[in-house]
Amino acid sequence: HGIPNTVRYKNRFYRTLDQHDPDDRSNGWQNDYLPLPPGFELAPDDADSLHVIAGHNWGTQLLVVADGNSYKSPLGGLPGTLFGSGHLLQQGDKYKPWGISKRVLLRSVG
Repeated sequence: HGIPNTVRYKNRFYRTLDQHDPDDRSNGWQNDYLPLPPGFELAPDDADSLHVIAGHNWGTQLLVVADGNSYKSPLGGLPGTLFGSGHLLQQGDKYKPWGISKRVLLRSVG
């Protein structure tokens, strides 16, 4: 599909803010504040995002969506289940997850 480290689902592309390999089985996390790349937005807290989170390891235990909720990847056990809230930090136009073992999920616009 031409965009590295993305997952296509229902004609949208999903990726992490730090563009991590969706199939990485190791547990890591995004440390730094990063801006949204062109053509992407914070993934909404909806069934499609949960499907994408539950279907890939993403190199982390938890994925954070637009409202700050974090959901478990397969690495976190019980994939797609809610872990916590208030896990998205913002500094100007840049974002990062709160704490460790988390990455931020993005969705292509349109």
